[in-house]
Amino acid sequence: MALNTLKFDQSISAFKLGGDPTRFRIVVLLADGPRNVSDLCESMEQTQPAISHHLALLRVSGFIASRRDGKHNVYELTEKGHRMIKAAQLLMD
Repeated sequence: MALNTLKFDQSISAFKLGGDPTRFRIVVLLADGPRNVSDLCESMEQTQPAISHHLALLRVSGFIASRRDGKHNVYELTEKGHRMIKAAQLLMD
């Protein structure tokens, strides 16, 4: 089987990004449903700037998406984010 180096490099980047404990916890929390920054800060006991930084990285990488709901941005997993959760579950079994 030929190795697709582009797909391989993308996979490595995804594992590096998801390998950060804070970002992985965010993804796990979002697996339970959409949340805004305040909810995530409260659940993780971290500051809004710190959580927002991690959310921006996850959004740019395509793991999460955001939408406006009144005054708040609400974040939710994309299909790519759901695949990250499934991959992690396979590794834990």
